[in-house]
Amino acid sequence: MPPPSRSPASFHIAISGSEGRGKLFLYELHVDSEHRKQGMASSLLELVERSSTSRGRRAPAVELNVHSSNEQAVGFYEHVGFVETGKLSKGAVLVMHRKR
Repeated sequence: MPPPSRSPASFHIAISGSEGRGKLFLYELHVDSEHRKQGMASSLLELVERSSTSRGRRAPAVELNVHSSNEQAVGFYEHVGFVETGKLSKGAVLVMHRKR
């Protein structure tokens, strides 16, 4: 029997607060290396934002933390409109957000 198939990409989010005042926090957005540079991460990010709206909890911004040493991820998030809004762990982690 072949091993179970695994999705090449995944995300984990949390939505909190009330309409217009809440927060959508992106805990993880992952695309396997062999599937990168194909628009999959951008599509997942769009799905994340749409899924929060469909649940009636549209947050005014998306927030995430990313390791500052993960230059590829930082570059991607900047490319799709995220800006750095803070640092944690003595600069090892960047706090980024994108207004919706």
